[in-house]
Amino acid sequence: MILFCWLQAVHGLLEEEDTDEVEREHMLLGTSAVILALPPPPLDQDSRETYWLENQLRLVWLLQAKPLHPSLPLLVLPLGWGADPGEDVREFLDVRGLTEGELVSDCRVVDISRDVEDEDTCRKLCEGLSWLGERAPLPPSLETETLRDYVENSLAGEFSSVVYQDAAQRRKAGLPQQTPGPIVCLYNSLVEHLARVASSNNLQALSWPVAEFVTAGHRTDLLSLEWNSEAQLTLLQDRILALRLPPVPYMDADESWSSVCQYCADYVLSLPADSKEQTVLLTRLRWLLDRVQTEFEDTCYLDYDVPDCEPTASHVPWTRLVEMCVSHMVQRLDWAGEDGSMLTVHYLPDELSMFTQPTEWRVAVGNTSAEVMEQPHSLVVATQQTVRKKHLELSRVQTTDTETADRTDGKLKLEDKLSPAVSSLIRKAEELRKKIAQERVQTKSYEDQLQGYVADGQYHHQPPGVSPFSSPEDMAGGMLHMGNPSPSPPGPDLLSLTTQRRRLSLEENLEELRWRIEAGKRDFRLSELRLNSLLDMGDFQAKHF
Repeated sequence: MILFCWLQAVHGLLEEEDTDEVEREHMLLGTSAVILALPPPPLDQDSRETYWLENQLRLVWLLQAKPLHPSLPLLVLPLGWGADPGEDVREFLDVRGLTEGELVSDCRVVDISRDVEDEDTCRKLCEGLSWLGERAPLPPSLETETLRDYVENSLAGEFSSVVYQDAAQRRKAGLPQQTPGPIVCLYNSLVEHLARVASSNNLQALSWPVAEFVTAGHRTDLLSLEWNSEAQLTLLQDRILALRLPPVPYMDADESWSSVCQYCADYVLSLPADSKEQTVLLTRLRWLLDRVQTEFEDTCYLDYDVPDCEPTASHVPWTRLVEMCVSHMVQRLDWAGEDGSMLTVHYLPDELSMFTQPTEWRVAVGNTSAEVMEQPHSLVVATQQTVRKKHLELSRVQTTDTETADRTDGKLKLEDKLSPAVSSLIRKAEELRKKIAQERVQTKSYEDQLQGYVADGQYHHQPPGVSPFSSPEDMAGGMLHMGNPSPSPPGPDLLSLTTQRRRLSLEENLEELRWRIEAGKRDFRLSELRLNSLLDMGDFQAKHF
């Protein structure tokens, strides 16, 4: 391994203006070691005290003219003192205080002569330089990312994955959506943490990189000289903090659905956005809320005897709504610096990994775990239980004491165990099951006809009295009727209807067939929901009566 050594010499005591120039021009940036050469002290006691005070200040000001971290190894070279002055040098230069102040990491005193060509002097100098090289600090362990990658990667790992994991747990257990307050609190806490890490005071105190290597232009992978300046770190902090969402106002859980929709719209409109961005946000919000209302129709159908059945605040997909707001804030952020180039973030990985979730979010996650243990039923199941309870109360009122027991085999028949109301429900359920089976067969025939039309590419006219959308039984009846035609000619109405039907194009017939299939599927789905509800009520009462 080849080591390069870049030396700078400072003679005399640094004045205040000299120190300002050194800091402004980054002359000592990247310094990895300090060598202090000391001429012999004067013999006069007063002059001797002044000598040590000047050299002590000289060393301290030199170390303070560079960024404070890391601390550096110090090699002191008494020139031609003749005796070993090691302990005196350490004492008068206050090496212990410099070490405790983290300005110096280690110190070694090597007495050499003034003759640099002396063999012993050269040997001692080489040993001293080797000692400095062994103790030179390593470059700081910095990670570098563009501002966009820094923000998006952190949000994906510490926000989105955490929030959606909680949402999946609640959805699996059938619990309502997590309230928006803890979600926004988690997001804002993470944004503030990212801003602190990107503008950390520890970054400003780092002495890196070597200024001469950067200004020479030979290393394109090195940081710029202004990467940890106060202005640059403040710019990064302001950009990241601009991602914060406004706090979520309080909303009563018993608010009507229209009030909930208005609440969501007001919050979305509180985000910083121009008119075009607000239109996009409101469109996405409307799509989310319309989807909630559409999906809730099934629950309302099961609870058909309850007035004013509509979604509530617990049905709003708060996770997706907050994620939509976060996406908006990230997309509108300015990722470029003042010179138009992409902003870069240099950070310490240990500081980034120290993010702690806020208390409000931890409490919300704890409540999720508790609710999963206590309430393992979904909203639909809860609605079904409400319906069952109402029908159970109704059946108890209608139940009479006229039940008779058929004990020929020692057991009661199922029909005798149930109340008349429940028995009626079971009979209706069986009838409904048969109708559903018929609808399923008819729907299958529609689909087969549609596939046939698509494959043939033409429409085959049906015989009189048979519609192209008739069931197989109707088509069989039509063919039988065709085999025994009526001697009387068709009337004007029938001729008009037949003529009008033949004018329909293939596309129009296919479109009508598709509509009939979709309508049949919707009816089948609603019938199946009602059937399941009736059967569940029958099973429930059969087990408890």
